Parts: sequence; structure tokens; C-alpha cells
Amino acid sequence: MLRSFATLVCSLFTALAGCDRRPPEVPVGELKFPAILLYGQTSGQVARDAEDLALIPVQRYMVLPEQMLVIDSNARVLEMRDIAGQHGGGWITLNPSGLMPVTFRLVPQGPGGMEQARTLLLACEFLGRRIDDDSIARIKERIRAARDMGAVFRAIDGTE
Repeated sequence: MLRSFATLVCSLFTALAGCDRRPPEVPVGELKFPAILLYGQTSGQVARDAEDLALIPVQRYMVLPEQMLVIDSNARVLEMRDIAGQHGGGWITLNPSGLMPVTFRLVPQGPGGMEQARTLLLACEFLGRRIDDDSIARIKERIRAARDMGAVFRAIDGTE
């Protein structure tokens, strides 16, 4: 009887401990920059370094999409989770068009690679700062033809 109880307790402990496991995180320092931050399928912005990645426009921060992804220069795709602003409502009220410093965790999302990155970028409505249909169509055509992430960044920046 005691042995059965001990087995049951160990089984429950093992099951509960397994449920609390978090997916492996990737430190921001392991990313290769520049990187692209995708706000769901709405838009994306280029982050030049880790500091840039940790700054989100206040208007965006107030209505974060369900999923935010980061694609680094090695075409690794990571989900940005547990996003938390570093300032409160008073600061936001005084800086409605400012940049909110945020903390977050990065978790691998899928296998990554150029094809996954390309698929995600092409599904995004707006990329870069230009928002007219012709510019977006040109950027997406260049992304379709890109052989590496360097060409993708040049297409978004308008330097290719």
C-alpha cells in the first residue's frame, strides 16, 4: 500500500513538473543583426541591433498582435513572448508617439531557414517605411528573388 502511494506521488510530481517546462529560449545576444520584427501579419520593422529590437513604438505596444516574430540575419525565426513594457501608463500618456523599452523572451518558431522567413515576410501586409501598393509589390518581388537575408534587408531598405 505504501509503495503504491509513493509510486502515485512520484508519478504526479513527474507529470506536474513536465507541464511547467518552458520552451528553450534564445538569448538576444545570439541573434545576428539586422533582424526583422514582424507584428503578426500586419507589418514589420528592421532592428539594427539588440537595443533597437527592444524598442517598440508606443502605438504598437498598446495593441500588440497575438504573435510577434523575429527573423534574424541567419534566417532563424523566433517568437517574441512575455513582452513587458518598462514604463507605466503615465509615461505612455506623456509619450504617445515615443518608443517603449520592452523586455521579452525569444523562443524558436519552426525550423527557420530562408523559405520559412520568405513565407512569413510575403504574408506580411506592410514591410519597410513605404506603404503604397507599388512599393510593397516591388519589395515583395525582391524578397521572392532573394537568395539570402542580406538581399531581403536590402529590398526592405530600398537599397536593392
